[in-house]
Formats: sequence, C-alpha cells, structure tokens
Amino acid sequence: MLSLAGSVIFLGGAKLDEKGEVQIGSGVLEEFEITTKLGKYPFPVGATGRAAKVIWEQVVAEPTRYFPNHDVKNYLQTLGDETKSDEEIIAAIFGLINQIHDK
Repeated sequence: MLSLAGSVIFLGGAKLDEKGEVQIGSGVLEEFEITTKLGKYPFPVGATGRAAKVIWEQVVAEPTRYFPNHDVKNYLQTLGDETKSDEEIIAAIFGLINQIHDK
C-alpha cells in the first residue's frame, strides 16, 4: 500500500508490552523507514505522541531530507505542537499537501 501513496500520515503509534504497559509501536517506526526508503513524504503528527512524536522529532530535525525543495518548517512545527487544535493540525496537513504538489 505504501508504494501507491504519495505521502503517509503518522498518528500516535503505541502497543502494549507483555506486562501490559504502553510502549512506542515499533511497527509504526518500521512503516516510517519504509516510507522514507520509497521516497514518500512523511506527515508525522507528533502532537499525538508515541511513535508519531519520535518520527516528528526526526523529520523536524532534517526537514530538507524528507521534503527536498520544499519549505515546510512551519507546518511541521504545528504538527508537533500539542497546544494546537484539531483544526490547526488538519490545516497544517493540507498545507503540506498543497506545498508538495505546487512545485
């Protein structure tokens, strides 16, 4: 499925370990690696926590690696800001989509 996508949205990403404790979902991190190997655009909503936050930290640290030739820093900042409303997060996602498709 990832090979057919242009971009991938990452939300949350948690699992329970054998003790019933919440952990970062390793499968979500693997999906991120596949996404980047396929050259797809990752949209990590870090504000949702867990694996998405880990992915967001990586993407926001090197935005030009994941979004070459696009200025997406403001959108990424919004996706990682837990104080933003759902509407602001959604607007940032659509802003990213418009940004990558306008060039």
